[in-house]
Amino acid sequence: STQHFDNEVILSQDQEAIFMINQKPDKSWFISPYTTSSKNQNPDSEFVMAPLKLYNAGISAEDIHCKSHLKFAIKSINQYPVCVKPESYPKLIERGWIK
Repeated sequence: STQHFDNEVILSQDQEAIFMINQKPDKSWFISPYTTSSKNQNPDSEFVMAPLKLYNAGISAEDIHCKSHLKFAIKSINQYPVCVKPESYPKLIERGWIK
């Protein structure tokens, strides 16, 4: 069957997907609105969701990983997780953009 979230179609029958499962404060589980179709994902590519999406879905910064060609950091201004190019990392630290 087709699944909806806030009147938006998330998944249809026979559609492949990457699921984000979250736990509510009452310890019950639910499928996050960050669940996404895997239709456009190249099966040979590395799939990692954006760090801010993961963080907003309740994943702690310590459990967030970047794609292998990027480096994890925390933005200084708001403490949000980000993934940056390794060659940019030293300049961003120098400028105080990340820590």
